[in-house]
Amino acid sequence: MRLKLGLVVFGVILIFSLLTNFYIIGTLESDSVSKLEQNLVKSYQVYATARRATQEKRLDLVRKFAKEQDFLAAMQLPATTDKEQEERHFKLFEQMEVLSRVKYFADTFIVVDADGQELARTLVATWRKNRFSDRPAVKAALSGETAEDILLLDDKIAVVSAAPIVFNNAVIGAVLMANVIDEALARQENELAFGEFAFFSRDRVLASTMSSAKQMALDSYVRQNAPKIARVLLSKNDYFEERLVLGEERYIVILSPIDTGFNNELAGFMLLTSQDDWLSEYVGSRNFLFLVSLLLVLLGVSSAFYIIQKAYNAIDFILEGAHQIIVGNKEYQFSSEDPYLNQLGQTMNLMIAILLGKYIPEEDDENTLAAMRGSLDSGRAKGLQDKMLIQNLGEASTPEGERAPGDETEDLDGYYDRIYEEFIREKRKAGEDISQITKARMIVKLKRAEETLKAKHGCASVRFSVKEENGKVTLKPTPIWKK
Repeated sequence: MRLKLGLVVFGVILIFSLLTNFYIIGTLESDSVSKLEQNLVKSYQVYATARRATQEKRLDLVRKFAKEQDFLAAMQLPATTDKEQEERHFKLFEQMEVLSRVKYFADTFIVVDADGQELARTLVATWRKNRFSDRPAVKAALSGETAEDILLLDDKIAVVSAAPIVFNNAVIGAVLMANVIDEALARQENELAFGEFAFFSRDRVLASTMSSAKQMALDSYVRQNAPKIARVLLSKNDYFEERLVLGEERYIVILSPIDTGFNNELAGFMLLTSQDDWLSEYVGSRNFLFLVSLLLVLLGVSSAFYIIQKAYNAIDFILEGAHQIIVGNKEYQFSSEDPYLNQLGQTMNLMIAILLGKYIPEEDDENTLAAMRGSLDSGRAKGLQDKMLIQNLGEASTPEGERAPGDETEDLDGYYDRIYEEFIREKRKAGEDISQITKARMIVKLKRAEETLKAKHGCASVRFSVKEENGKVTLKPTPIWKK
């Protein structure tokens, strides 16, 4: 039974502690993840602002390129014949190569005529004669405005800034400054952002700052979610938030189209941050909380077992004494070396002594009374003693007006001496123990009982007579009424 109760208490404390621990840890983790999401959104907002500033710098750079004098001079060369066109192509290529190496830095510069026909580009001496007139940014440049767009150049997706080439207040062509989306650009953009950075198209990851294994996992996500990716690229919303698992690591991701001012279906970017890395900062706190919870469980269980053991010790203590009394050992005294059990035992001894009509110590016998009363305070002990004394003496039963037996004019000292002697004599005849009964203490008890009964019945005085009831010698009180 004890083991069963202990296990129940242990189970309750353990379950409560675990639930509390899981709730606190879950709350901390949830709050931490919310904070991470807020940080990522703030990072996106900062990056978007910085990217617009970077975009303005690129547009300003390409505008300056379009105004370079040597470059403008090459654009004005005659190109009526094929030979003149070839010469102009070579001269433009030469000027663009010089400018891109010394003053302007980009992956590729392309120049087109007023019809959007390619005239030359850096890094490629061969004249490709591609047409870009259908691209929104090129159309804007040929209309006299600078603009930025995403273009597919030689199977590579590039961010292209376009500016008009103006001569004599007329647009004679446009310059395209292209930066291919690759790992170098991703690292450059990542300096403006928080966490990892990646460019993506409709069906693959173009470049990222992540490890090759995680980029492959991210690429797989893009391929498997092509419809969702297409909606992201076509959406006018600022960003979309996703939660991914790359490898075995959880990530919070923001996806956004690259804002060029035109409908862009080719590329977007992602900001990624590892949820697991972020939460690893809380591992110490979580482990500490778990250890504290474990210690509290052990402390609670130990305390519970201690209290249960103390309670069962008290029960065993009482049961042992009760068994001794039941089998006839009326002289049994409760006693223990344990202070608590000893105090309980002395209280039991007092109760049994009163119930058996044995000696009850007087108020002035402080040492004996304190030992017998146990945990009862003096007021409670006195009230209990007086109450039990009156019960032992019996209730006054002579109705008002009826004369009590005996001579009420008898001298009080003689009366008390007579009652004491009769009581001792009858007790001795009955074979009862009288070793603890003294005249002085008995007279004190009689006087106290008289005062109590007089107050209760309103009689003039009380006289006692010795009676034997059920084989036990006792004193019966009789009220004396005024004539």
